[in-house]
Amino acid sequence: MKKTLLSGMVILGLGLLLMAAGYLFHGAQIIAFQGWQPVSARTKFSGKVVKRNVEFNQIYVETRTADVEVRSGSEASVMYTADSKNTPTVKVTNGVLNVRQTKASDFSGFYFGVARNEKVVITVPNGRQLRNVTVNSKTGDLRISGQSVDQLNAFTDTGDAYLANVKAKRAAIYLNNGDAVLKNVSFGSGRLQQTNGDLTLKDSQLTNVIIHNTDGDVTFTDSQFIKGNLSLSSGDLEANHNKFSGVYTIENKNGDNEVADTQVKGIRVETNAGTNQLFSKTSEGGTLQQGQNNSNMLILRTDSGDNEVK
Repeated sequence: MKKTLLSGMVILGLGLLLMAAGYLFHGAQIIAFQGWQPVSARTKFSGKVVKRNVEFNQIYVETRTADVEVRSGSEASVMYTADSKNTPTVKVTNGVLNVRQTKASDFSGFYFGVARNEKVVITVPNGRQLRNVTVNSKTGDLRISGQSVDQLNAFTDTGDAYLANVKAKRAAIYLNNGDAVLKNVSFGSGRLQQTNGDLTLKDSQLTNVIIHNTDGDVTFTDSQFIKGNLSLSSGDLEANHNKFSGVYTIENKNGDNEVADTQVKGIRVETNAGTNQLFSKTSEGGTLQQGQNNSNMLILRTDSGDNEVK
């Protein structure tokens, strides 16, 4: 047993030594497995800066496998890192910046090693007001920061979304499989829909925004909500230090609603199968209410779960 263990340690040490030598002499490469067969996955990547200082007030992005970032900067530019076979096309027509990646790798398998992610980065000049930003991503993450836009549209099939310092008069965000993090955003109206993923909202203001989460948890912190509603199918809500104006309804089919330190004139909690706690009041099922029905009301409902307001 000791001889076997010693032999294994020697082989392991030799393997690590050879791997280190490979990296030093640029011999190491990503290994891909296709049908359980190891193959070389050396891929040519290309980066390009396209048309600096170009004039546009609308952005349309469509990608298959690349992450997308829209950010602010001193001058307009488009940069990408992608498989040479999957490089996007970039065009500006009548003030519309179009970035399209219509091809995707036909490789099916998995990688072992450090792979480079495909990415498209769009820089918008500081202070530029955009009429429209539309991002449609098949498989990739989305990041938007420092933008002011009339209409914001974001669609991802598989990927996370991160929005920071974004102001939109209207917003439509649809995530099929991914988490969403929104910090310091302001939406005048719109819809945010997730099929499978968590939602985190902080330091933001939403007006007449409909939020639907099918399978995931929702966290609201230090934000203001003017009308609108939130619906959850399977997940918990945690809301801390928020302000609600108008009638705001939270519907939960299977999960708990927990609200703390909230500014609102009236609160009503309802559950069919669970416990209600409204400050010092408690009940098993049924309804509890504080404040009269008025134009500023927070309503918490859950079919199967607890409501807690403190």
